[in-house]
Amino acid sequence: MKQPRRNSKWPWLAALATVGTHCSVLAQFNGKPPPEDPEWLKFRFTEISTGIFAEGDYEKSKMVNSGASSQYSRMFVGPTLGVNFAGSVWHPNLFQYQVNSQNAFGWGNETTSSTSQTTAKEMEYLGFFQGNANLFAGAEPKPFASTLFANYDHTYHTYDFFNQVQEDVWRYGLTTGYSDGPVPVQAGYWHRDQLSYGSTGMHSIEDVVNFNLRNTRNRGASGLDYGYNRYNRIQDNQVGYGTDQILSINDAENFGSRQQYHLNSNASYSKRDDSVSPSDEWIAAANLTADHSDTLTSLCNLNYDNYSSGGFGSQNYSGDGALRHKLYDSLTSTLLSQGSYYEYTDGPSSSRIGRYGGGFSEGYKKSLSESHSLSLDNSLLVEHSDVDNTGTFTIVMDERHTFDGTGGAPPGSFFLNQPRILESTIVITDLAHTQPPYLQSVDYQVLRTGFLTMIQRIPGGRIGPTEVVLASYRALASPSGSYGTLTEAFRFRVSLWNDKVGLYTRVSLSLNNAPAELLVQNLRDYAFGVDFKWHNFRTGVEYEIYDSNLSSYTALRLFQSYAWQLDEASNLSVNFNESWTTFQQADRQEQWYMFITRYHRALTWRLGFDLEGGVSLRRGPGVDQTLATCRPGIEYTAGKTSIKAGYDYEYNLFLDSQEQRRNMFFIRAKRVF
Repeated sequence: MKQPRRNSKWPWLAALATVGTHCSVLAQFNGKPPPEDPEWLKFRFTEISTGIFAEGDYEKSKMVNSGASSQYSRMFVGPTLGVNFAGSVWHPNLFQYQVNSQNAFGWGNETTSSTSQTTAKEMEYLGFFQGNANLFAGAEPKPFASTLFANYDHTYHTYDFFNQVQEDVWRYGLTTGYSDGPVPVQAGYWHRDQLSYGSTGMHSIEDVVNFNLRNTRNRGASGLDYGYNRYNRIQDNQVGYGTDQILSINDAENFGSRQQYHLNSNASYSKRDDSVSPSDEWIAAANLTADHSDTLTSLCNLNYDNYSSGGFGSQNYSGDGALRHKLYDSLTSTLLSQGSYYEYTDGPSSSRIGRYGGGFSEGYKKSLSESHSLSLDNSLLVEHSDVDNTGTFTIVMDERHTFDGTGGAPPGSFFLNQPRILESTIVITDLAHTQPPYLQSVDYQVLRTGFLTMIQRIPGGRIGPTEVVLASYRALASPSGSYGTLTEAFRFRVSLWNDKVGLYTRVSLSLNNAPAELLVQNLRDYAFGVDFKWHNFRTGVEYEIYDSNLSSYTALRLFQSYAWQLDEASNLSVNFNESWTTFQQADRQEQWYMFITRYHRALTWRLGFDLEGGVSLRRGPGVDQTLATCRPGIEYTAGKTSIKAGYDYEYNLFLDSQEQRRNMFFIRAKRVF
């Protein structure tokens, strides 16, 4: 897909940096300069450089079965002129400014071809520009000091190790306010324009306005915040747009004779008006902590959430309390109680779920000797649930998830909370609910495992391994009913020889007496592992048994890593990860092998060489993928001359049907005067 070409933003700023201006140049002082007298304009060059910059990007995608293919190529070459300068207007205490830039003006050629071919040839500006100006922020800053900023960068965006893209990012804005008085106020605005290159590139534009008030007291603080965000995004021939507004208030109070009571409360209203699902949400929360003594603490939390989008509306009330006692430094005991009520309506469908219960937790840490230690944690919770469902479907909006495997699914994936999900209704977005959403089979996969549905991140896609995502979907509704649940979590670890060797186990149990037709999960999850560390070498193995009436699997995971300081001039690191997973209900097996290495070598005191590369092999029905990456680079510095060059090769074969190859390179040569 050929991205809409964005005209270079404010190229005259870069031109100004290269041309300069008529002004007086500040003298350089070896010691502390004398007090400055007012002068209309002060200006000094801090660095001037020239050079050359070239880069290229060639990408080819092919459907193996049909032979259909598409190609994308881009080439740029041009001279560079770097100008850094700084100064002030009238006086540094009034207005200071600083600009750093490395500007490349040259000829660009971009071609996209599939069933047809399009070519664009034009003069382009690439490079780096950073400027800021401070008003009334000199040696004696004023309470109404303000900052203006603008920056442009042509760089790489890394989604994960196997996926990098070139992008232009332009950002400018200002921050201002008044910092004196009982209620300091701050306001800001920034604009961001991001263009990613490539056949699956993205162009997004954001305008953000924020405003906040703060009042700080001896025993607390209060605040009022407002934020407005308007965005437009074009990705994969899809156009998304929207505005978000949020108004929030917060308060923190410490009171009591010893200030032993701490109350934190907040409330917010957010309004989203996007191209798919406009929504409104009210949120309120309060947290009270009481330090009764050095060993006894109590906690109480209350939460409220009211959400509406179209014909969908939901309300969620929840609260919990805890009494925590520390008998010894090594032993902490906690009594727990909690309750929640959730309801939603959406046309003929509705659901009401009430839960309440209580339990306890114990945490124990003990030094067995000078080099050995033991840690043990256990929690037990008993709950009663009442479920009242009407209609055919259960509607879920903006369910929050991560891919770290903490929700019971293997690492790199997560289970959606509801069973019997309609796959065609699943929508995965980023945490801001930005449109258009992520794409199935490009950014993530949907896999059935028994009654549950697993979302698996595709390495090489546009979802980062640590990113938080929102999932919305519909599921077949279960009948109404009541049941009790017992939940227990147990963790045990022994660390030997100053944690060089660790032996651990994790047990999670969730047992209930719900009727079978309610499809409530009965779960027994066991994990056993050992890890070993010796200097820069680490290795470990873990075996997990996830046994559930909704979805069951077993997994064996291994990792190995080592870092060598080969000599004074070079170092090398290697990382291996392997996993074997078997899903019983789906009768499916998966294997995943990943190898990543990095090498640095100082060939001479002027010349350095870097190489990183890796391979990821994933095997299994519906998940087959082969990824390979190789990135060599060199850097040469001699006095005021520097040369840097790099190459990036990426290969992606998905399901033996979609093959993608990408080649990118750059060369930067610079001479400072």
